[in-house]
Amino acid sequence: MIGILDITAAAAALIAAADDAPDAGTAVGARVIRMASVNATSDAMRVSYVDELAAQPPWQVQVGAYRSREEAEAAWSRLSAQHDALLDGLAPAISEVELDSRGAFVRLRVEGYPSRSGAVDLCEDLRAAGGECFVAHR
Repeated sequence: MIGILDITAAAAALIAAADDAPDAGTAVGARVIRMASVNATSDAMRVSYVDELAAQPPWQVQVGAYRSREEAEAAWSRLSAQHDALLDGLAPAISEVELDSRGAFVRLRVEGYPSRSGAVDLCEDLRAAGGECFVAHR
């Protein structure tokens, strides 16, 4: 699942946990700033998240948008049961988005398509079976 990574909380926790006492030999009045561990952790988290995104295929088929995660999960259960032959073995991608003046929505997409044509094929098959969808690039 793709989500928004919030490194602010992790960085704040690391800063709060840092030892405020100066090291032996620190000049009087000097401040010890322990940023190396915070930056290293933040950079590692950022790189890990970017690598995860890059490793995922970019094309998805959106099959719905809902007001809550629970509604999206229930819709996936219904949809995957109704279109079992088409969706068997495919994973849902559920993500929260803010759409300007329309407010917050939870997108329900089928992920895992390295090419647009594969996503288009699934969407056309879903439409032929009475479903609604559109192809989206992450």
